[in-house]
Amino acid sequence: MTHNIIKTENYLLVVDDSEIKEGDWIYKSNSNTLNIAGKGYHNFTQSDAKIIAHLPLNNSPVLEGVPLLPPLEDEQSLLQPKMPVAFECESTQYTVGEMSKLPLGTVNQKPKTTTNPQGQTVLAGKYIY
Repeated sequence: MTHNIIKTENYLLVVDDSEIKEGDWIYKSNSNTLNIAGKGYHNFTQSDAKIIAHLPLNNSPVLEGVPLLPPLEDEQSLLQPKMPVAFECESTQYTVGEMSKLPLGTVNQKPKTTTNPQGQTVLAGKYIY
């Protein structure tokens, strides 16, 4: 799965158009801001997208409950740092069980993740420059 990256002043973001629920972090492209969806939130505007992964920049705080992107490679020049334009996420296949709404035995994919020393979920994959 390849996702485009949105760069803000303080974050690299991966977003998608999946359903936004109360407590989800959202990116509002029309105002270039990040917010948490509140009680009774409805996705009324097309400028709102659910944040599915992020990488804090400039010592910004981690967005609680949102998986991290891996750190950027160290080989970037200090004079002209290269920023990625996309992230290619590794995925793992799993078979749907009895509790799913999908037919039993359906094979699905989910993002592959690891856990960093701080106990945070990190997506596995590579940046595309």
